[in-house]
Amino acid sequence: MKTGRRKAIWRTLCFAVTLALTIFLRKIISNLRNKSAMPLTRLTDSERVLSEGEFYVLKNAFNYKESQHERTGLRMLPALYKHLPAIRAKYSVMSPQIPKFIAELKEDLKERGITKKPWKLARQWAKPTSLTPASDPGLGDVLAALSTANITTADLSDKGSQLKIILKLEGGQTVIFKPMRYSRDESLEDAYFTFDRHNGEIVAFHLSRVLDMRMAPLTVGRKISLETEILPVSTKRLSDTVFRNEDGDLCIFGNCVYCSKKWPACEKDQYLEGAVITWLPEHYISSEPHHPWGRTYIKNKLADVGNAFVDWMDILAPVLQCCRMRRTTYKKLVFLSGGGLSQAMQELLAFDPVAPVLTPAHLRAMDRRVLHVLAAMEACVAAKGGGDGVLF
Repeated sequence: MKTGRRKAIWRTLCFAVTLALTIFLRKIISNLRNKSAMPLTRLTDSERVLSEGEFYVLKNAFNYKESQHERTGLRMLPALYKHLPAIRAKYSVMSPQIPKFIAELKEDLKERGITKKPWKLARQWAKPTSLTPASDPGLGDVLAALSTANITTADLSDKGSQLKIILKLEGGQTVIFKPMRYSRDESLEDAYFTFDRHNGEIVAFHLSRVLDMRMAPLTVGRKISLETEILPVSTKRLSDTVFRNEDGDLCIFGNCVYCSKKWPACEKDQYLEGAVITWLPEHYISSEPHHPWGRTYIKNKLADVGNAFVDWMDILAPVLQCCRMRRTTYKKLVFLSGGGLSQAMQELLAFDPVAPVLTPAHLRAMDRRVLHVLAAMEACVAAKGGGDGVLF
């Protein structure tokens, strides 16, 4: 065996063992510290949050290629953990400016009667660098129209891995309807056999406004009746995938990579809940780069989604590997720390027709993960010898 290869394997083993011991010791310390405290619990069972919500997948570590173990981002994970306690202490208090910040975002949601042509207004907003303006009077009208406008046609979307319905609303607006697959409080344990959560689409839109990264399409929750709103205006290929289950509820299984009659989306109380997502204007073509650390596109494997009690820390590997972030983004994360993010999201999501969109556990998870990102940046600053080479 070549010397270089032996060294690489030795480094891999040392890294895995060190990280395993670190997590093991953290769990022991956490258990001792929280022995008398009331731990967070899963809403589906009584299991405590894994290591206070921080978790790195070691059980499959040796299934990765050797080169992946050598990625800078993974090697820097222990440094993230090193800085995390100090970050928690430093950013434990909400900014006093948060209430004003939230009030300004809510104002655009509350206002009504700004426009009688919501689709035209939404198209005017769409730009190559943003889909909504920083201040968007009329947003309340657009979201209300998306959640109430009559459906004139319905068809299946053949693209992608998930069940989606293409709807055309009165006035000519095309949208995607992504149906509900799981209840709000259902924790998804299987990393490779889960569907997308519809409420994640709603959250992404509001989060894009909070972070001032306004590239998420306009999205709102809506409940539709398959019998009275979809079937009368549907194509044959859509209606052919609609059936009644043993409980007499109407269900749809659609046509996609993971669509099957065994895994349908079904109505509850005669309505199918889902997320309505606006279609981009026809003259815009979106790129579709595959994230190297994101969801899997391997056939017959679905993405990780929907567990508020597990934080997959290796997702921060790109941040740690590149060690670059816009200064404005960093400042916004600092501003939203101390509970500011969950407070903003809770108040903004309360306006959605299918509220509550997130459970308290998911809101707490968002606050935890802000601190994880800040700890990652602190590790980067230490590694680079200062913030000038990290923030730009």
